[in-house]
Amino acid sequence: MPMLDVKEQVVPKDFQRMELRSLVNLAGEPISHYWPMKTFIHHNPLHGLEHLSFDEAIKQGTRFFGGRGYLSNREYRDYFKEGRISEESINEAIKEVAQNAMITIGDRKLSHLEVLRTILIHGTGKVSTDVSSAILQPLLNQPEVKVLVEKIKDLSKRKAPKDSLSGHASQELEELASQYTIGEWCDR
Repeated sequence: MPMLDVKEQVVPKDFQRMELRSLVNLAGEPISHYWPMKTFIHHNPLHGLEHLSFDEAIKQGTRFFGGRGYLSNREYRDYFKEGRISEESINEAIKEVAQNAMITIGDRKLSHLEVLRTILIHGTGKVSTDVSSAILQPLLNQPEVKVLVEKIKDLSKRKAPKDSLSGHASQELEELASQYTIGEWCDR
């Protein structure tokens, strides 16, 4: 029967421990502006946008770098169905925006939190075209809407093409590099 060799455990001496600590500290010194690496993320993809709120930095990062800052609603809902996102997490995320209000649907009262949670988990569904038309059609006949449409038509007739092009060019110049990149401008 084979026997395992039992090796004698060697306890490092104090000077060996100090030398090892020194080497570990030296290895953790900054090599680039993203170091020392203290977490598993090797760099901040939103570097340079730290002065913005997180949501605004994500929006700018999406525009400038072309990445997605958030998953799609479908992906979040799939994660919920898989159990990767818990109902408690959803409640925690929306409790700050939920109002202390109730709505009655049939014979059941629902809190604002319950309505928000349901929308997050299941979406809002689709409104059929005939239903949306039935709701919007009466609004189009209101005198205020008709006046607004006429004013917009009149405004577009009065503008000279030269003014429109000049105004467009000025706006493009203002927005270049602040609202979009040169590459995005070329693509447009």
